[in-house]
Amino acid sequence: MIDSCHLGTHFRARALIDSGSEATFITERLFKLANLPFRSIQAQVSGLNQTVSAQSTRLCHVSIRSPTKPGLQLDTAAYVLPELAGRLPSHSIPQDILRDLPNLQWADPTFLQSSQIDVLMGADILPSVLLSGTKTNICGSFFGQETIFGWVLTGPVSISTSNRVSAFTTQVTKTNEASLHKLLTKFWEVEDLPSKMVKESDSVCESNFLRTTTRDASGKYVVTLPFCDPDHCGSELGFSRSIALAQFLRNENRLRRDTPLNEQYNSVIQEYLDLGHMREVSPTHNSPNYYLPHHALIKHESTTTKLRVVFNGSSPSANGTSLNDVLHAGPVLQSDLTIQILKWRYFKYVFSADITKMYRQIWVDPKHTPFQRILFRNKEGDIRDYEMMSIARPISPSECCNSWLMTSIRRSNSQQEDKLTIQELVTALNSAGFPLRKWTSNYKRVLKDIPNEHLLHAEFLNIDAESTAKNPAFAGEQPPMSSTSCPQKYP
Repeated sequence: MIDSCHLGTHFRARALIDSGSEATFITERLFKLANLPFRSIQAQVSGLNQTVSAQSTRLCHVSIRSPTKPGLQLDTAAYVLPELAGRLPSHSIPQDILRDLPNLQWADPTFLQSSQIDVLMGADILPSVLLSGTKTNICGSFFGQETIFGWVLTGPVSISTSNRVSAFTTQVTKTNEASLHKLLTKFWEVEDLPSKMVKESDSVCESNFLRTTTRDASGKYVVTLPFCDPDHCGSELGFSRSIALAQFLRNENRLRRDTPLNEQYNSVIQEYLDLGHMREVSPTHNSPNYYLPHHALIKHESTTTKLRVVFNGSSPSANGTSLNDVLHAGPVLQSDLTIQILKWRYFKYVFSADITKMYRQIWVDPKHTPFQRILFRNKEGDIRDYEMMSIARPISPSECCNSWLMTSIRRSNSQQEDKLTIQELVTALNSAGFPLRKWTSNYKRVLKDIPNEHLLHAEFLNIDAESTAKNPAFAGEQPPMSSTSCPQKYP
């Protein structure tokens, strides 16, 4: 017996382990009942004698848990079929046949009863299911295998208890074959974009964001870190200060070989203190915390900040667990770049801006800042402990803590509309502490009210067809723009 989980809801189902199957399958009944996310496919399922037994048009994402071990979970893709094995065993088995069964934790306590099979677990997840325990000669003819769900039995019940034999060996072949009629139909149809599979962890992150996010007196957002186990935040982390200290000293030795780079690195960290994005704390060992190793990232092509400080949330603590291991990564929130470009080409006037120090404009709830500690030398040369008050990038959930991404890109068909949009955008984002900089446009009059120091280039003029701008700055040639004109090149 297993639990199929989606969006916090559990559906009990009976599963069959089939080592001869290339893939995992699920019945359409359970698929619809759990309302599982899926994507459309074309696949043929064949079995014995290479006979095509079914066609699958959906591949869904399913999370499988053990009813007796709720903390254990398998995430896999499963092909959806109308039916699998029907009812197994073929008939209910009399209790007295297995009266000498050993006292083991069975994966299905009701395995003697014939009932519907809704999940077939194939070789794709078999290594994650089977454990090392085995027992032979159970009740004289059965073989016992230990699994993560409990023990399972294999073997003959009797010589002639049924005229029906069930056998399972499946092969999946993805195909693009279609009849000429379907091909011609699709040629004229506007196809829907493929649906994205929604992970349960993504829904948890969104729920956490909506439930816990607040704003302080200045209007800035205050977020919490999306821990996988919110009731025991970070308790599974081991000590990390000594590991972070060793990495800090190694990084410091490398930086000292390049004096200008070392001075720039120290000034960036000092800016965190000067802006109140970091505070000094005392080392503690009686409560969960985590120390982030950090190093320099050089971006020579950047028009503003050439050096960035990167915080490593994947560094393992003393017990091998890192901060990213205990946090939900969250969904990818950036808009599809191809779609953005296609939409942009419909408009005559476009402009773009960047949010200054985007991740550092959002505060982290004080109860979670102990998980964003770093080590750094103060001005007196002593190594001290600090806590990051804003989001430390790139820990796993940093993107999902910024659900408003890409709001600064706009298109319109009139200069007046663009100017009004700019005013509204600046007012709205300033109220939340998100100042906009690196402004650029395909027409200079759109940005005539923007200070020169806020432009992508202070000497901003009309952007020609050979100019470039780093994403998210989309710019093009001076209007009017024809439908055949090409957008500017950009990295």
